Amino acid sequence: MTNLKNINIAKPRTGERYLLACLCVIAPTAVYLIGFWWLGLNYFFPSTLSPSDFQIDLITDNTALFSNELASRERVFLTSIAVSVFSILAAIYAIATFERNREWRPTVLIVVICALLGYIAASNQGNPVRDMVVEWPLGQAAFNYISYGLPELYEGMRLFSIINSFCVLAAASALIARFVDLTLGDGLWGGQNDVKTRGIVIRETIIFAGVLLTLTTVATYFYYHYSLSLMDENSASVHRKFSEMASVRWGAIYSTVMITASAPAIAAHLLERQRLARDMLRYKEENPDTRILRSQSR
Repeated sequence: MTNLKNINIAKPRTGERYLLACLCVIAPTAVYLIGFWWLGLNYFFPSTLSPSDFQIDLITDNTALFSNELASRERVFLTSIAVSVFSILAAIYAIATFERNREWRPTVLIVVICALLGYIAASNQGNPVRDMVVEWPLGQAAFNYISYGLPELYEGMRLFSIINSFCVLAAASALIARFVDLTLGDGLWGGQNDVKTRGIVIRETIIFAGVLLTLTTVATYFYYHYSLSLMDENSASVHRKFSEMASVRWGAIYSTVMITASAPAIAAHLLERQRLARDMLRYKEENPDTRILRSQSR
């Protein structure tokens, strides 16, 4: 019986791995900037449309309104907290595992880049869809004091949006850096270069990304639907279509970014598994009397 330590170790970097690692960054960035930002806002959303073009009729009985809209307000609050907390956890996981594989110098660089990207997201808030669905109706309601604490809520939601934008983009950037790390391979932690272990770590990273994606999508849904609780039925029926559109759009953005970031890492791992299978087959042919442990070939 023999172990396959030398065979089962991921091979040195190749041009193929460098290309896939670049795609971990280039693909989600291009899809977001070109697909959703440039094309989505300039060609699919009318530039001449203004939120003020839509008359909003608000409910005026503040006592009854407060009791009705408080649940929507709480959903925005709780999901925003959940997104911030899990973003921090995801960033810690990605950075800690990156440091274990690359040591502290490149890790410091990654932390700085993630913080910078988070700052850019936090300092560039707003888009035409958000203005129509959230800013305009909520601003009108806060200005008219139609429910208890709305001016403070308006500022609080804006603050939560800034905090979440920073946390989510910083965490997403850290996870993308982790996918790049896993795609390249050849880190300092020898155990992770085992092909089987590499697959486990990729799955863990995808789970973190998936939970972050799910929480962010849910929080976005509640955020874009909150203002409906302040309107009468006629206005709500019109704006509900906008809220649904905005929720689907951002859900698609989050999903696409994570899929395009993780797909190259998955592809690199599958190619490595194929290489391992070929090497094991060749090894068995060259050493027909050698028994190979099944658990080492998986």
